[in-house]
Amino acid sequence: MLIIVEGSDRVGKSTFCEKLSKALKFPVMQITSFKKIIKEILPSPMYTVRDREIWSDSADFTFAEMYKNLKFDVILDRFYPSNFAYVAVKKERHFDLRLLKKIEDLLIEEDVLIFYLQEDVEVIKSRFASEDYLKVNEIEPLIEEYEKFLKWTRIRYACIKNVDGKYKMLRSSLISDGCRERIYITLEKINE
Repeated sequence: MLIIVEGSDRVGKSTFCEKLSKALKFPVMQITSFKKIIKEILPSPMYTVRDREIWSDSADFTFAEMYKNLKFDVILDRFYPSNFAYVAVKKERHFDLRLLKKIEDLLIEEDVLIFYLQEDVEVIKSRFASEDYLKVNEIEPLIEEYEKFLKWTRIRYACIKNVDGKYKMLRSSLISDGCRERIYITLEKINE
């Protein structure tokens, strides 16, 4: 099973991933580590910044292909939904929506679930540090971009929020009753 954990900076993704990993006995991988390898392979001046961006976006596609072929259990701390949301907010470059569709085409028939972590904007702002990539004034636009993604995606997802130290499912989409039950059981394990 591939579990993708998404949400803005400082929403609690890493903490949720650790607890999920402990409950399910799945390893956690940060997709940014996979992308760093690609960037280190292409540091040469003969590659333009755009070349490296294409390779970085392609890393998401490559990982999706690898998952489809190998079928392993893993929790990803961020994946292609982050590219969609962050690129829209940062406006540093163009994100190829055709690539997004290709990634989903690969994953649509697989056992994939997106956990989108939500938190009150003021709580997220209170956790921010000056060195964060995302700036405080970008939090609300980023959340809006994630919401656009959730309306667009064909992959099943569950929106999760930490309420008084316990993770709760707020809403979900495209999820069967059996999958919903697995989510509730998993959240119970995490909340123990």
